Amino acid sequence: MSALFGKRNYKATLQKFIARGHFDEALKEAVEEGDSFYDKNDPRSALQVYLDLLKMCENVDALPSSFHGKIYEKIIPLFFELDDTKNGAHYTFLLVDEKLKHNEKDAAVDLISILQSKFPGKMEIALKAVDVYMAVGQFENAFNIVNKLIETKGAKPALIELAGELLFTMKKYEDAETYFNVLLKLKPNNEVALKKLSEILELKETEAVPGEKEKKIEREPLEKSTVKAGISPAQPLIDTSVKKPLLTPPGKEPKLKKTVISGEKQKKITAAKESSTAKVQASGFETAELTFVNDPEYIKGLNCMDEGDEEEAKKLLTNAAERYAKVNFIETEYIYNKVLLIDPGNVEIIRRLSHLSEENGNKKNAIFYLRVACKYAKGEEKLDILYKMTNLLPQDKNLKKDFYGMLVNLGKKEDAVFMFLKIGDTEPNVSSLSAPLFPLIKEDVEYLRTVSKYLRNKSLSDKTTFQYFYTLGKILCNTNEETEGIRWLISAHRINKLSLDDYLELASYIVDIPNAPEKNIVAKALYGCMDDIVDLSKKEQIIELLLKLDPSNKLFLLKRIYILERKGDTKKLVKTFLEFIDLSPVGNVDFVCDEAKKLGEKLTVKELIKIAQFFEIADRSDKAVEMYELILKREPGSKEAALNMFIVHLENEEADSIVDFFDKFEPSHLFSQSLEKVIKKYEEKRAKDSLNYNVHYVLGFLCFIVERYEEAIAAFQFVVRSGHYIPLMCLFLGMSFEKIGLFDFAAKQYERGLSLKDATDSVKAHLLYRNALRKKFDGSIDECKNLLKEALKIVPDFKLAQEALSSAPDDGNVIQVEGGEKA
Repeated sequence: MSALFGKRNYKATLQKFIARGHFDEALKEAVEEGDSFYDKNDPRSALQVYLDLLKMCENVDALPSSFHGKIYEKIIPLFFELDDTKNGAHYTFLLVDEKLKHNEKDAAVDLISILQSKFPGKMEIALKAVDVYMAVGQFENAFNIVNKLIETKGAKPALIELAGELLFTMKKYEDAETYFNVLLKLKPNNEVALKKLSEILELKETEAVPGEKEKKIEREPLEKSTVKAGISPAQPLIDTSVKKPLLTPPGKEPKLKKTVISGEKQKKITAAKESSTAKVQASGFETAELTFVNDPEYIKGLNCMDEGDEEEAKKLLTNAAERYAKVNFIETEYIYNKVLLIDPGNVEIIRRLSHLSEENGNKKNAIFYLRVACKYAKGEEKLDILYKMTNLLPQDKNLKKDFYGMLVNLGKKEDAVFMFLKIGDTEPNVSSLSAPLFPLIKEDVEYLRTVSKYLRNKSLSDKTTFQYFYTLGKILCNTNEETEGIRWLISAHRINKLSLDDYLELASYIVDIPNAPEKNIVAKALYGCMDDIVDLSKKEQIIELLLKLDPSNKLFLLKRIYILERKGDTKKLVKTFLEFIDLSPVGNVDFVCDEAKKLGEKLTVKELIKIAQFFEIADRSDKAVEMYELILKREPGSKEAALNMFIVHLENEEADSIVDFFDKFEPSHLFSQSLEKVIKKYEEKRAKDSLNYNVHYVLGFLCFIVERYEEAIAAFQFVVRSGHYIPLMCLFLGMSFEKIGLFDFAAKQYERGLSLKDATDSVKAHLLYRNALRKKFDGSIDECKNLLKEALKIVPDFKLAQEALSSAPDDGNVIQVEGGEKA
């Protein structure tokens, strides 16, 4: 059935709306068209719709404030779906600027944060993020980004300068001073650096830097060498005893214990390590002469093992190892490994070895022990180990995934969701992360919403994403949050087809909402389910619902017509058919004609005339004539039908059909009202194009039929001078002259027409007939009869000629003829 319709020219529709200043309607039309392409898995065409709309509005003033923003929101995910990162970022920047322009600061920050998380290494995006944070007053965040760029891209002067400016703005003058000093080393005599350093010096001299001395006590000063290397703030030491919460959602940082080591204490620790090393060397470690081998508790532990008392052996050896841990790590490690020979799966001992390795600066060994511990640990203990490993190896993606998997397995919803959001951007197969999470959070609307929004921003369309969108939509619709629920179900529909019941439920929610943009989407989806329904009554109910959603949809009306035909409901069928015609479905002319013929007697003459007029609008005069002929068969005397059919023949320049009309109907001023509009139309055409013979041709006959003979004569004479239809014009010029009493002029026109060779049979026969009447008027009866006989030879069934010949007198008596003439 879709073949009945041509492709929509959406550009013309958009231009029409824009020209009229109906920008919201233009946007709605573009969204509908774009969604239609997207539903057909054609995102490139969908994108083109929005780009066309933007181009059309380039030089348009007084656009609604949210107009561009709404278009950008549709464009951005399409660019990313098509892997056009450059344009995706460009339009995201434009959308961010729109948000800032309308003071939507949070929205602007969210947008740039998401973009930055997708493309963490892009310098352009990072600098845009700096601009945004500065615009909203979040200078700390702006500085962190610049500092990160210095670490990754190198200490470029422009970045150093920007970092210094930000620190100065935040009144962190000492740190700013460090950066500006570095800038001067990179670019001597830099004006900005010199100016800012001068200002900082003045502030110090006038003691205008409040609390600066106190701040020095609280934080370690930034060293110039650190700036050169990348200017990275020191990371806090985390107390490994902290277990809950392992992860914290944004804005809720975990309360971690910090270990602050004074300079004096640090010196003592260093000295202790040096002393320990000296002891090991003095004990002859290189020759394997270790001091613990003579330790009584160690020896007793080995003896217990020999006697088969494993528990006592573990206890004694563990105690010995703990004592040596305070003095010598190498000997401690050796003793602990003895314990592990007895109990290889002792996670507590393995973790102690890892902790001691880390304390002694052997990170590689610490990680090794944690990996071993992870093999034996379970539950919360394993989770804690994995968390520790992710801190030691922050770049290890597999470790983060293992940690995330444990959070899911242990049912830790909040931490699992947070971790999912954290590692999702670095995982190429996001569904491998979202799939195991779904069963855990499928009944929690807030977590579902958080993950679903993330998946939507990633433009994912896999089976798991469908589950998220669909489940969230159903829950929201059942908890009085239908508006948001509908949007999520529509998003699910774009990934995979929903059930008929789902579409019916969606339709019931939105059917009474005015201008709901989802109506067309739901209607099209519901229509696509109809072929699977067998019950005609069910089909009719659905089509009625569809027409409530989209009353002017021709496809839905067509479907309703077919259903009503099968049900035999004539009354509704005729009503629906006429509604269909009211929509001027010019692409369905043949269908309308066939349907009108099928309905036949069920349509009134007035309805048939309406159908015929539709064909005229559709520029299908052939079908219009078929309708008028159908009307005239039922009502031969219908002047309205005959007149409308005459106009069709007239505009098509069908000479014989025009002549036949005047055989049946005489000119009358009573036709004026019916022909007023068409006469006015052609008078306007003549004013614009006075040399067009067709305009004069049509206007001449229109004036003739309403008895405006002088105007008709002028028009016919123009057509003659243009060299078109001269025999036909001679015929009607003669008839017009007769109407105003110029009989000699009339006779000359008839004779001229007969002298021409290009007259049609019908026109020639009528010229002979009219000439015969003139001869009869002049008293030349024999000549009259001869002309009538000649006319009948050309057109044997010419009724007017037959009647005139049968009534012609034999004796030449005076008779009454047409128009009051006497012979």
